[in-house]
Amino acid sequence: MRAVSPRELAENPIYLAKKLDELRDVDERAARMRPEDVMRRAEERAAFLGNLDIIGKRVLDIGCGYGPDMLAMSRLGAGELFGLDISPNAVKLAREVLRGQNAHLLVADALALPFRDGCFDVVNASHMLHHHPWPLISLIVSEVARVLRPGGALVVREHCPQDERAALLAEVVEVLHDLGVLLKVLRSGGKQDLPEELKRYMHLRSRLFGFSRLYPTAFRHLLAQAGFRVEELAIVGGRASAGELLKRVEERARELPLDVAERAYVRARIEDLREKLELLGCKSDCRLLLVARKLDQPCS
Repeated sequence: MRAVSPRELAENPIYLAKKLDELRDVDERAARMRPEDVMRRAEERAAFLGNLDIIGKRVLDIGCGYGPDMLAMSRLGAGELFGLDISPNAVKLAREVLRGQNAHLLVADALALPFRDGCFDVVNASHMLHHHPWPLISLIVSEVARVLRPGGALVVREHCPQDERAALLAEVVEVLHDLGVLLKVLRSGGKQDLPEELKRYMHLRSRLFGFSRLYPTAFRHLLAQAGFRVEELAIVGGRASAGELLKRVEERARELPLDVAERAYVRARIEDLREKLELLGCKSDCRLLLVARKLDQPCS
């Protein structure tokens, strides 16, 4: 197969459909969220951002969402704040939350930052990189490097696996499994094309068409290639416990119009997961907390 360039991938209709689906989800959540909810989140984010040197600095928050990081950084003394997100409702809520602050918000895409070169001291990317396939994460990092001044800092807070090797192997197995299932569907139906309903599910949720998890080792390598030096890196436990995640599984299962046989199968599946969680005491995925510095001279 011919390698696909990042720009080609950014215009791929499947990626665009996934992006639109995510945009709708964020817009709906933003419409239901209150400014007080964002303020509580800002208090949590300040615990991580408090160690950063941002007093009087010009800061850009890409994928700013409802604005909790921007509010936290404003309280921590940032000089001038810029935030962007592709969700109009999220930006609208962020404007309300940040009213009276020296903050500028716009609806825009992180793949093409609408700013001149070297105009920011700090760029923040909190829980947004995992919404993109790996080649586009590379493109976003290149855009960040472009708009950061030499010596400027990139701050990343992101989901990541605790055991990178085990997670990567599981990802390969999931892709292999999805390919096998799709081949069975085609062969059993005697068709050349997949049903449109299955294609929609597959494009939006299948691991085959999914986005790779953010692996810290690979991300450090990408940053080095883009001219960054990692100064701080920590991997901490996830906020939600596995038990809380299982409750969400049960809630979503109850919303589905399942027949008797399907409901019984799903109930048995959930009980299987609950028993194993109790035995193993698992936690949710971890969080990568990273600060990288743009070098004056990129690595050769």
